[in-house]
Amino acid sequence: AAAAAAAGDAPACVEARVQLQLSFTLASGEQRMRVVTRRVPLSADRVDCEAAMRGDVLALETLQRAAAHAHARDYKASRVALISAQRTLQRAMANGIGDELATAYLGFVQHAEKLDGFMREAETLAAVAVAPSAGAQRDDDASQSILQTKSLSLRELLAA
Repeated sequence: AAAAAAAGDAPACVEARVQLQLSFTLASGEQRMRVVTRRVPLSADRVDCEAAMRGDVLALETLQRAAAHAHARDYKASRVALISAQRTLQRAMANGIGDELATAYLGFVQHAEKLDGFMREAETLAAVAVAPSAGAQRDDDASQSILQTKSLSLRELLAA
């Protein structure tokens, strides 16, 4: 690796050390802290990264983040996140990476389409300036759906 770095080439496999500190309080009131340290591989090769990723985690995190953006009425950021993740999942599937990925992809698409539908409806209502009383029930339904997506679990994603 040192010779490759001296020659100006990036080393084939680079690792980073990641440390997570989790502080929590037990039901008894006792405070605890847990520190976890892991070495994770780094790569500049997209195919390697997509082969090593967990598609279910990518799908779930993206849906939750996109729902948070939608809840804040930042529909553009929400759609960018959804499209980016969808393309990543599609590329990984095209490279033949696992049946589990197909399940995660299908759950992702189902929830993403529902979220996108609510965002389009909200944009349409805002564009025509619907009076609050007329659109209140629809807004409540959309807000409830967005909040459910923000708290979506991995089990719910994969069951879709």
